[in-house]
Amino acid sequence: MLAGQHTPAKASDGSVFTYGEEAGPLAWGGTCSAGQQQSPINLPGSSAAARACGGQPAPVFQYRRDNQVRVKNTGTTIQVNFEPGNSVAWGDAQLELLQFHFHTPSEHAWDGQRSAMEAHLVHRNTATGGFAVVAVMLQPPSSSAAQPNPCLAAALAHVPDTPQAEAACPSSVNPQQLLPAGAAAARFVHYAGSLTTPPCSEQVDWLVWEQPLPVTDKQVLDFMRFAGAGRSYGHNARPLQPLNGRALDYSCIVGA
Repeated sequence: MLAGQHTPAKASDGSVFTYGEEAGPLAWGGTCSAGQQQSPINLPGSSAAARACGGQPAPVFQYRRDNQVRVKNTGTTIQVNFEPGNSVAWGDAQLELLQFHFHTPSEHAWDGQRSAMEAHLVHRNTATGGFAVVAVMLQPPSSSAAQPNPCLAAALAHVPDTPQAEAACPSSVNPQQLLPAGAAAARFVHYAGSLTTPPCSEQVDWLVWEQPLPVTDKQVLDFMRFAGAGRSYGHNARPLQPLNGRALDYSCIVGA
């Protein structure tokens, strides 16, 4: 695991970016610097924003449990790529899971507080072709020992050492294991944002879960080591972006 924050990564438009001081987020140009609906953002807790609750429909996740996946070292994160067959019904929209990847610390903040990590499950809207990202905070619990998260464990165990390399994962992956369970699964906020890496394209639907998912301290440290190119404990999170008057639509599901 030798990629990290000073290892260049290629964006979807072919541009190269890093999280280093000289070519990091503050130096990203184009839409990254000029866009008005950029991500990530700070999110007020749902209790404080109950009056603004918009009653968003709850996504229905139709993920397979035994996916054969490929694990890619992008140069800045570990990306787990899926074949077609994992979908989400969200209101009238049908979303197809493309990949998930990780950031440390979390890119979004809740009430100004960032978690240890954040998982992004990236989907494509089958009707519009646009992106929809499910974001889940990852945090070691303070009061009890956590079990390793299987999705993060598979990513850490099978990521190639070489940036831009990709390899088949020998074990199956169930992306449902990256989602909060029970009542916590109803507490999310939707807003219109962007990709958090260049080209920072906008018109991305974000569904950000408030309840963090437990991971182990070792998993966080191992991913930070990956982000630091194996030489230090690094990071790969973009700074918070201005809200610029965007609406935040909180779920209003009974029992959430």
